[in-house]
Amino acid sequence: VGAYSQEPKEPAFDVVSVKPSDLMSNMSGGTGFHIEEGRVYCNCALGLMLQNAFGIRPSRFIGPPWLINPFNNTGHVPVVYQLDARFPKGATIHDVPAMMRIMLADRFHLRAHREFRDDAVYALRIAPGGLKLALSPPAPPPDPSLPPPPVFLFPSVTPGSFSMNGNSGELKVHGSFTMATLAWFLSADMDRAVVDQTGETAAFDIQLDARILSRRSVPAGIPQWADDDPRVVNVPSIFSEIQRIGLRLEAARAPIEHLVIDAAESIPNAN
Repeated sequence: VGAYSQEPKEPAFDVVSVKPSDLMSNMSGGTGFHIEEGRVYCNCALGLMLQNAFGIRPSRFIGPPWLINPFNNTGHVPVVYQLDARFPKGATIHDVPAMMRIMLADRFHLRAHREFRDDAVYALRIAPGGLKLALSPPAPPPDPSLPPPPVFLFPSVTPGSFSMNGNSGELKVHGSFTMATLAWFLSADMDRAVVDQTGETAAFDIQLDARILSRRSVPAGIPQWADDDPRVVNVPSIFSEIQRIGLRLEAARAPIEHLVIDAAESIPNAN
């Protein structure tokens, strides 16, 4: 267990603007965490900033309720922020996590540390019959006439399409994924973290349409469809659908890295 502190050799953002945001009134500007040349910006909860600073999903945070589950929490406002930060000269995308950690410590008075805890997980393993997936073809070279694609800090492999229906728990996966990337995204919505134990490092063409019946959390105010709803009654569970492509999700235990929030403030320092 080790606490994080600002180190003098780490680069810091040159200019930072971070302020409370009304999520609904800013939907036209887009949500999520975005990286362009020399700039990071988002309209998002603090958890997404922490994820991109530490590489740990919000489902593995341990800390105050307003930060862990902001959209179900009414005790603290605001829970959503607008961030616009500019790189200093010579900094690259690889410096973003360190610069985010410095910004969070400065503006939100964040103190946090990593901690491994023995947890119940789902182990993603190859089924006895072997994988039933084709390797993804090599990516074509980028077209210099087009803008660069979006950058994803974690995981390092840019995924295909991965979507979850909040009403039904229906999951759609279409595109090129490594097993580690698939496990990363499944961990966001399943009631346990998913740990890649396949031993495969290549990217595969994966097509899944399944329901996650036991989800980690469901945002308040979103009506849930019944299991016999005609819109989803014929959608297979993730456990049976994953077997179709030669994989298994098996209950197991493993040490899982968590981010323990020792201190943080919901109102950032003024710009």
